[in-house]
This record gives sequence, C-alpha cells and structure tokens, in this order.
Amino acid sequence: MTQMLIPTPRAAPGAWSLLLVINREIAADERRISLVGDDLEGFVHQGGQRARLTLQTPTGLLRRDYPIHDFDAEELRLDLAARVTDDPAMARWARSAAIGDSVIAELIGPGGAPGA
Repeated sequence: MTQMLIPTPRAAPGAWSLLLVINREIAADERRISLVGDDLEGFVHQGGQRARLTLQTPTGLLRRDYPIHDFDAEELRLDLAARVTDDPAMARWARSAAIGDSVIAELIGPGGAPGA
C-alpha cells in the first residue's frame, strides 16, 4: 500500500495563520471567503491589496491570489472575493472548505504586512 504524504502549510515570515469563518456563494462563479486571526493585528487595508492563500487540499497544497474585499479591524476579519469559475482546483476547495479550516495568507500589493 502506498501512502501519499501531504505537507502541512506553514506560515512564512510576513505570512498570517488564519481560520476560515465564512465560505459563502455570492454568485455562480464567486464566493465570499472570510478569514480571522490574531496575526491580522495592526493590518491596515489599502486599495489594490491581494491575499495569496496557501490551502491544504487532499492532493497537496494549493496557492491562489484573491483581492481583499474588506477588512474589519475590530474582528480581525479579512474578506476576500474569490472567483472560482476558471479554477477547478479552487472550486473543489471552496465547495469542501469548512469553518475552522486553517489557511495561510500573505499580503500582495501596497502597504506591506501587519506590523511592517
């Protein structure tokens, strides 16, 4: 019997370790993904920012970039707009992702990471 080893995502320096709290379909090709975590303390949302997610899937790690839709500094909640139509791997993850799943996110775009 052959067993597949799947690496666990780890937060790199400047990355955030977050938990999935909302995974909701808002259109046939788009989902609202909301993530929370203490790592977001000090983050300031600016226009043009994107989050690069590292997600654990049954077949390995999946990395995708999504625009930051909104940020709630009080709740330390990051809301992403995830288009999934042209991305079968993301669509599979989005359908199966559960509240409480761990996600690693890195900031892309203006502003730098929290505490920077």
